[in-house]
Amino acid sequence: MKKKIIVSLLSVPCFLLSQNGFAMEASFIPRANIGYSYYSIMWREVQIPEQSITVADLGVNLLTGSIGGTVTLDKFYIDTYVQQSMDGSDDYQIEGWRQPIDWDVNIFDFSVALGYNVWKGLAVYGGWKRHETAMDGYGSSSDWPNWDYEFDTEGWFTGVSYGVPIGEANLLSFNVAYAWLEGAFKGTQLSTKGRSSRAFQADEGDSGGVTIGAAWKGYLTDLLSYSVTVDWYAYSYEDFQHNYSKNGEAFYQTDWTNTVDEEAMSCRFTISYDL
Repeated sequence: MKKKIIVSLLSVPCFLLSQNGFAMEASFIPRANIGYSYYSIMWREVQIPEQSITVADLGVNLLTGSIGGTVTLDKFYIDTYVQQSMDGSDDYQIEGWRQPIDWDVNIFDFSVALGYNVWKGLAVYGGWKRHETAMDGYGSSSDWPNWDYEFDTEGWFTGVSYGVPIGEANLLSFNVAYAWLEGAFKGTQLSTKGRSSRAFQADEGDSGGVTIGAAWKGYLTDLLSYSVTVDWYAYSYEDFQHNYSKNGEAFYQTDWTNTVDEEAMSCRFTISYDL
């Protein structure tokens, strides 16, 4: 039976068709994967000119799971996927605070992409993605002990990939993508026993960032395939407009500035089935 070699790319799974997949036929390939990601996030806040406070500088180990699917037609494909992680934990002590804050972190990702096989193993693609980071922090009773923080980003990406056939039913691919994203964050801090609160929200944080990845794909049967993917990405968000509220009062805009830096190294194992 003729096989179509399909390869997972980047942290947003996209797919590359080999030459023997150029016939005018449609197919649907569902997939599921499990993975590991080392995810880091640094959040800085400047309240006074030339004085920066690092609110959180975290690195967490995350187990991830995702499902997705690809529809192919000749040289074109459209792909979508969702991914959710389990919680990972780390702590960070803000300068001048008595005790560190213990953070629980998890991430959610969604992506949709459209791609085209340009020539042999060369493909281009682009699409839209959303990324959400949820963080719950627990500190000492003498500081603000309870934090609830959410960082959301979304935007467009484009990329290129190149695949090299290995043997009759394997493919090694390399890829790079660039994304234009906007970020927003919001959160609350509750004092001991919830007697007072602080809330903050910020949006319009702009970012440009890169993703680099590689993947190996092979077939277990004529229809059942596997892939191993590794990738790395890094984004830096700036120009957040910061709004602040205390004890439930109306939000007001401050002259504070914020930056958020994200980075992740991931490895995933995927099983796909060619319907």
